[in-house]
Amino acid sequence: TRTRRSARQAGADAEFRSVYDAAGVAMARLTQRGRIIDVNKSFGKLLGRPAGELSGFRFLDLLHPDDRAALRAGRISTLKAGMVLAEVRLKAGDGVVWGRATISLARRADDAPDSLILTVEDISALKTREGALERERLHDRATGLANADLLAFRLTRSIGASRRVRGKLAVLVLEIDRFEEIDEEQGPGSAEKLLAYLADRLQQYVRPADSVARTGGNELAVVLATISDAELAAGVGRRLLARLEPEFHLGEAGFQVKISMGVALFPRDGGTCEALLRQARIDMYIGHRGLAADSAPAVSTAQGASVA
Repeated sequence: TRTRRSARQAGADAEFRSVYDAAGVAMARLTQRGRIIDVNKSFGKLLGRPAGELSGFRFLDLLHPDDRAALRAGRISTLKAGMVLAEVRLKAGDGVVWGRATISLARRADDAPDSLILTVEDISALKTREGALERERLHDRATGLANADLLAFRLTRSIGASRRVRGKLAVLVLEIDRFEEIDEEQGPGSAEKLLAYLADRLQQYVRPADSVARTGGNELAVVLATISDAELAAGVGRRLLARLEPEFHLGEAGFQVKISMGVALFPRDGGTCEALLRQARIDMYIGHRGLAADSAPAVSTAQGASVA
């Protein structure tokens, strides 16, 4: 009878409410248009706000703006077994928390559609670990510079940006000569120490828009994001070499090294990352614009201005 159905519905609602309020995972009830009806205490705790303050907000309003747009467009969500799944960033005070969100449709005892049930699992720690592993995968341990994979991504993106505005960019390749002999003459670890020093100096002198990477055992590459011609790029390279001061104190004595340089210019010398790096290496080996740094004063730690 109707009375029995109402009693069953009331019992089911009370059981759900008990589980809902006590759940250790953040939960919220939403209207079918995505507006919050209420949330449990864990949801309020996740966002650092009293649970009662969140009623009436749209779920989308709680998201980072980039994730809000991506979720609307369906770029970061999947549909599985009738549930919407997404990994999103939720605004929490002045920061964000990463959450694995699941949205499912709740039904009444008579199987009629009711509210949407949102659960959010806090995965911030997981994302932090993933980010650290990704940074480690894309960076050279000895120098902290981007590695060849990350340089390829950045250079490809820069090529695309330059192509859209019909601009130019340059790639410089720097190679340390006699690299294998450094450890033999100056002691184990000296070559990597020298490379780390060079990396630090290069990053001081290039512009924020430029990129520095370790692309080989004794090779560094610099992407100059905007440049007008090859001669200007070569001039930037010369000033970089001059400021690197290629006589270094390793141990008790200064150790003379030479640094060779090659230049390639987009679009003149190629339209891909591989083509530009190849041309810069060829340029370095044939020595048309490649330079060798001669003797210079002992290493200085003074800060330098941008040379580009």
